[in-house]
Amino acid sequence: MFNREEFFEAHDVLEDLWRESGGSDREFYQGLIQIAAALEHRRRGNLRGAAGVVESARRHLLPYGPTHLGVELACLLADTARFLDQPNGATPPRLE
Repeated sequence: MFNREEFFEAHDVLEDLWRESGGSDREFYQGLIQIAAALEHRRRGNLRGAAGVVESARRHLLPYGPTHLGVELACLLADTARFLDQPNGATPPRLE
């Protein structure tokens, strides 16, 4: 879903994972939820809201290092920031 740019739907799926998770991965999922929410904000033209949510996501994701559970977080955060800075024609980030 996320890689198909279905950010609203990805947010819901990630939220289910967040609810079921416990322990150390809970903040990780919260950060991914916030990235999906930021990208949906951007899609709807709310660049200020998107930027604020990304900052919160960054705080949740940075403690996990550059990669966690197969997600290259450093790339995801950099690609998300670049995507938000280039509102027209930029390629959205991917979860990989």
